[in-house]
Amino acid sequence: MEKEVPDEKNIVDPRLRGNAAICAPAAHAGTLTTYNITFTGGSPNPTMGSFTYDSTNPQFSNYTVIWDGITFDLTSSANSPTIIGSQM
Repeated sequence: MEKEVPDEKNIVDPRLRGNAAICAPAAHAGTLTTYNITFTGGSPNPTMGSFTYDSTNPQFSNYTVIWDGITFDLTSSANSPTIIGSQM
């Protein structure tokens, strides 16, 4: 009968098996900060805007701007910006 040799990655010292859960790093909650955008200069500027930013998982949420009574959801654009044209 052939003896099975465990893969090097799967070898665990029996003395450590009971401590695996204790050694796991603690999870940290994300830091969410909400920002309000103030536009100056009068018309035709937007009325207001705001967004929330998660600094732990760099991503925007609830990114909205109100302009002429219409709410624009810019969340997707903020998380996947596109540069059009070139600058020299």
